[in-house]
Amino acid sequence: NLGWSWATDSPFRWTKQVASYFGGTRNPMVISWPDGIQATGDRNLDLRDQFLHVIDVTPTILDIVGIQPPNKFNGIGQKPLEGASFANTFGKDGASQPAPRDTQYFEMFAHRGVYNDGWMASAFHRIPWITTGSSPIDEDKWELFNLDADFTQHDDLSAQNPDKLAELQALFDSEADKYGVLPIDDRFTERYLVERPTVLGDRTYFEFYPGAIHLPAASAPNVANTSYRITADLNISDAETVQGVILANGGTAGGYSLYVTPDHDLVYEYNYVDVERTLLTDLTPLSSGSTRVKVEFVYDGNTCSAGFGCGGRAFLYVNDMTTPVDCSRIEATFPGRFGVDTQDVGMDLQAPVSDTYKPPFEFTGGEIEKVTIDIDPSFNETPICSELF
Repeated sequence: NLGWSWATDSPFRWTKQVASYFGGTRNPMVISWPDGIQATGDRNLDLRDQFLHVIDVTPTILDIVGIQPPNKFNGIGQKPLEGASFANTFGKDGASQPAPRDTQYFEMFAHRGVYNDGWMASAFHRIPWITTGSSPIDEDKWELFNLDADFTQHDDLSAQNPDKLAELQALFDSEADKYGVLPIDDRFTERYLVERPTVLGDRTYFEFYPGAIHLPAASAPNVANTSYRITADLNISDAETVQGVILANGGTAGGYSLYVTPDHDLVYEYNYVDVERTLLTDLTPLSSGSTRVKVEFVYDGNTCSAGFGCGGRAFLYVNDMTTPVDCSRIEATFPGRFGVDTQDVGMDLQAPVSDTYKPPFEFTGGEIEKVTIDIDPSFNETPICSELF
């Protein structure tokens, strides 16, 4: 995958995360607006090469529809838009029009760059697939490129033009300070594991109902590095058609899903980074009427030397809350939240947790009355899976 990622970024250097080079940032853009842009069909006349950034898109749309962004919305002060409109490039003489801005900084995980009026200064920090630890930022080497003559950043001119490089380094510092980039932080996995303040506070018990969908990861109960219990109360009206997701959190890159298969079997699936999937299944199809299902995960905790992302034992229950219908070891778990996907009740939106169904795989054949999640459960003596099956 790395080789193909790099190849598809050619002729530019490096890949995503490396904000100092265009292999990590540069993209083509095609604009279609039949009522406002009249293409000639001549590539030389229709092509535009002004330097733009994604933050210029919103100001451009607001400009052409004649909307002035408000200073306040619902009484809350708004940040000023930091881009600029490039609508001046839409006309027949657009190719000769000036770019909306002459300066743009770039920074991601301490990879730094700054563009100014045809010049680019770039500082590569470290190999992007090294995702733990930290490296001294002051040891990074800055390079200088004249993009008008070298748009792929191939020829480093820093030795021939040290004054220009120093000028752009100072400009980066100024822009970074202005837009809240400082202090530079090169941590990757460690930043992902830091808990952010949330509206959840110290709560450990949560109740959800049908319609609770698109709940962002930071607002959903965090089951990382802990034991947990998930309980769902169902009213199955048609055992012959019941299927669909009861509760899902995460997506293809990792998460969990409690669902009923088209064969009406209850499944709990834990997806560890799309590499290892653990499935607990009740092979007895669900029956009509009131049904309670439960998942319990007993985290290894103190017995795990890593301290985070440890494994544990998972148990699946149907109606009888004391005797599991299936259980299994989950050898490794996510050390943090499940990325950018969401928690959904009654369906699995966005990228699906399981590869056995396609989203949204909405729950049908009955109704979900309530789902509860307890991330600080108390357990009686829990059985060992080998003793049960």
